[in-house]
Amino acid sequence: MTRKHFYLGIGIALVLVVAGVLLFINGQGVKDVSQEAKERIGPARSDVPASATDPSHDAHPRKTEPAGSERTSVQLTPEEQRAIDVQTEVVAYRPLQKELFTVGRIDVDERKLAFVPARIAGRLDKLFVNFTGIEVKKGEPLALIYSPDLVAAQREYHLALENLEKVKGSDINEVVESARSLVEASETRLRLWGITDEQTAEIKTHKNPSIHMTISSPIGGTVIEKMVLEGKYVTEGENLYKIADLSTVWMLAEVYEYELPWVRLGQRVEITSLSSPGNASHGTVSFIDPIVNSNSRTIRVRADIPNPKRKLKPQMFVNAKLVASLGEKVLAVPKSAVLDTGVRQLVYVDQGNGVYEGREVTLGSEAAGYYAVTKGLSPGERIVVVGNFLIDSQRELTGGTVGMAGMEGMAPGKKDEMVVQQQEKLKITFSNSPKSPIVGKNTLTVKVTDQAGKPVTDAKVAFVTSMPAMPGMPGGMSLEEEAKHTGNGEYEALAQIVMAGPWKAVVTVSRPGQPPTSATFSLTVR
Repeated sequence: MTRKHFYLGIGIALVLVVAGVLLFINGQGVKDVSQEAKERIGPARSDVPASATDPSHDAHPRKTEPAGSERTSVQLTPEEQRAIDVQTEVVAYRPLQKELFTVGRIDVDERKLAFVPARIAGRLDKLFVNFTGIEVKKGEPLALIYSPDLVAAQREYHLALENLEKVKGSDINEVVESARSLVEASETRLRLWGITDEQTAEIKTHKNPSIHMTISSPIGGTVIEKMVLEGKYVTEGENLYKIADLSTVWMLAEVYEYELPWVRLGQRVEITSLSSPGNASHGTVSFIDPIVNSNSRTIRVRADIPNPKRKLKPQMFVNAKLVASLGEKVLAVPKSAVLDTGVRQLVYVDQGNGVYEGREVTLGSEAAGYYAVTKGLSPGERIVVVGNFLIDSQRELTGGTVGMAGMEGMAPGKKDEMVVQQQEKLKITFSNSPKSPIVGKNTLTVKVTDQAGKPVTDAKVAFVTSMPAMPGMPGGMSLEEEAKHTGNGEYEALAQIVMAGPWKAVVTVSRPGQPPTSATFSLTVR
């Protein structure tokens, strides 16, 4: 068993060594295809145009915008426009409203909250409200309290009244005023204990003092907390109930810092809840917190919400929507029309005849699926709202100039026609089979002739087909094939295209003793 293990270990080590060598060789063989093409056809000469040695350059100079301009054009054939489903829309002024959505919580309006305290020390002999949630009116009895101090105060009041009656006929004013002062002091003491004027008048007419005092509700509302039970002895100032008026409630919500410019006092708020779907309540913003929450980076906003039917309950979660107007006449474009590179924003303007001009714009706020435009567009211009990404890919493909149908030296761009470029001393005619490029195998054919129209049969021809970088494929795709001479100056290569979209084919023709010549052709693969 030991010898078998030894041989097995040697076998595994050999496999790992061979795999490492193959990976190294494969890594050395993976080079940029354009660089390999340059190495194969030899060094470029200083007297040869860059377009003749670098496939990324076009063969003929094209008109470009001045330095610093962000306007480039792309021209598409009708077939290409239909293939990518180009849709446009007219730039116009429109009313814009910014909608902010957040989640809020219902809470009690603190301005309509009250405690019911015991004004005197004593024993609670009766609770008229013995559980929470009961609706009470202002002045409604809540409890009966027995207090020895109350009995003593009533007796003192009766004695003060009797004394006043005795001295009322005295000729000495000081005596009368002193007796009247004692009566007023007794009444004030009762009033401070929460005894109403009606109750005081009742005590005045009854010679026997009452041993109970009724505790009444100071406001109308809902009992949200009960702190005592019947028979409990309470001290002066001890809270018995907590009552809230829920006819108006607070909605507390959080908004992010970047949303703060769209929130203002008095702004209308619409809220909906799961308990009442389809029935919205409305209110207004009454307070914006001056401090930002350091943990969530949000600001608390408070709104007053009328609640006449008591459908909104404290601690209930609701969905809130705040609407801010950006203006009744704002120049705006759909969000789909804007290509945001992270550095600049670009739209494509329809110039007619299949020409689309890429233009940098300055955007304002976003609202309701539109961007406000502050610079770069005028009312009445027509912009691309669908298909602009593929148009931009075509622009990248053709170097930021006109597209295949409008390139110098190319055919008018009709479907199924061959494309011709005249490159100094050579004429390069390009065709594809099938005539409309497809995903899969495509036969690329070029015919090379000299100035006299004679076929060139001694050339070395290489194809580099590539697709520009797209989202999820940062480096793009590039394939290289070497063409074989099939006779009469025609060279063929088989290209395996793996994805639909815009491609370009760079043809490099190299002849003995002459500088290499390159030409670039566009393909729309379906």
